[in-house]
Amino acid sequence: MSVRTLHYYGEIGILEPRERTESGYRLYGAEAVLRLQRIRVLQELGVPLAAMQRLLDGEGSGLAEELARLRKELATRISTLQDLQLRIGGVLQLIEQGGIAEPAQMFAILRLMSGLSAGLSDEERELYAERREAVGEQRIREVEAQWPPLIAAVRAQMQQGTDPQDPQVRELARQWRALVAEFSAGNPQLERGTVQRMREHGSELQQQLPEAIPDAELMDYIRRAMD
Repeated sequence: MSVRTLHYYGEIGILEPRERTESGYRLYGAEAVLRLQRIRVLQELGVPLAAMQRLLDGEGSGLAEELARLRKELATRISTLQDLQLRIGGVLQLIEQGGIAEPAQMFAILRLMSGLSAGLSDEERELYAERREAVGEQRIREVEAQWPPLIAAVRAQMQQGTDPQDPQVRELARQWRALVAEFSAGNPQLERGTVQRMREHGSELQQQLPEAIPDAELMDYIRRAMD
């Protein structure tokens, strides 16, 4: 701990010296050392300096409220980092499959994926985080890997003019519904949110990866197969 830091803590009123010598030196007692330890703990927890005096001098309820706020903030940050991890993993998977190769495409996909997750409400983020924790990151990656070949198979049937009610297409529709259900756990809010964001961003994303992203025509085709 530097002298400058101690002086700064004194300036903002969170750590006062016990006394000053005639030469102006600050002297700190045992209580100040204990208070400094608490300041360091609060710093490690991410508590801003502006809130420290109130927490250090107040009642325990104030600290409990601040810790609750920090926990919620950390949960949001963790969810954001998990979303980022999944987006990067998805792009790497597409690269491995030969779907994208140019840096411009990679940046476009990352930007569009960010757009898909940016519209999530706090409640939706919590629901997605709970679902990720329940099924595990490995299973999510496995499910993601199943989407491109499934979409390609459905598109091939559509382009061949196969009736949506054909048994082959209905089997593909069953697999489609099963993948959606596994990720959303049948939660209608998650399903509606995903559909809404695909409507908002899907056409742009489909232009970048026409073989991996369903367009409106394909979505209508698979819906008719599910009826």
